[in-house]
Amino acid sequence: MKRSNLVLVLACVTLVACNQEMTQREALSARQAVEGRANAWVTAWNNADRDSLAVFYHQVPELKVIWPDGQRTDGWEATETAIAEFYGGINYMNFGVTQLEVQVLSPNAALTTFRHSTDIVQRNGQRLPVRNGHAAVLWMMDQQDNSWKISMSLIAVNTAARN
Repeated sequence: MKRSNLVLVLACVTLVACNQEMTQREALSARQAVEGRANAWVTAWNNADRDSLAVFYHQVPELKVIWPDGQRTDGWEATETAIAEFYGGINYMNFGVTQLEVQVLSPNAALTTFRHSTDIVQRNGQRLPVRNGHAAVLWMMDQQDNSWKISMSLIAVNTAARN
């Protein structure tokens, strides 16, 4: 999916979701819950805890994950495979998140945006250059277990300009 199409999709989700009214208390409660889930998700990534990581994603075919290398996985099965392959090739990762912002779009949808810095040491001991960038994660309330889960994730890295 082109970046422009992704921005259009996020804008449409925002417009549709904002039509539902919430009290200030409900919005604050949702914001705190999503912030807690986002921080726990980052911890699960840093701990390489694939079982714990799985509970943060909607395990449905509609799940979309766009990885820092530009690859995209569609659905839980492809995302789970990509996570396993990623951890199979590294010894260590530090996924540092700053400037986490939570926008509650509706009682069932929230958007988190943040800056990140990622430090990875591969299985062969080689340390990759630290990469940083921005991310946007769309969280949806899962009615089955009443928890916020990732429906769409885009993690982008800054790259040097090429002429």
